[in-house]
Amino acid sequence: MKYFILYSLYSPEFTKELYFKSKSMEHLLERIRRYTKVCLVTSHGNINTNQVISIYAREINPSHVSLNKTKFDTINKNKSYSTKDLE
Repeated sequence: MKYFILYSLYSPEFTKELYFKSKSMEHLLERIRRYTKVCLVTSHGNINTNQVISIYAREINPSHVSLNKTKFDTINKNKSYSTKDLE
């Protein structure tokens, strides 16, 4: 498992920082792309991707942040949905 910080830009003045764990950077970004324009559900809450201007992710070493590994989100693909799912 790899660990990432995901920066979500909502406006030029507001960026939200989220912590994720995933198999790889490609896997994380593929999941995020799949659920753009509606709702991405994580193990710690929901992200309204409809309001996000841009997303930047970077891999980190979890020992370099003061968070327990259980605080890192995972994407719940069973509860997330996209505009394609609503058709």
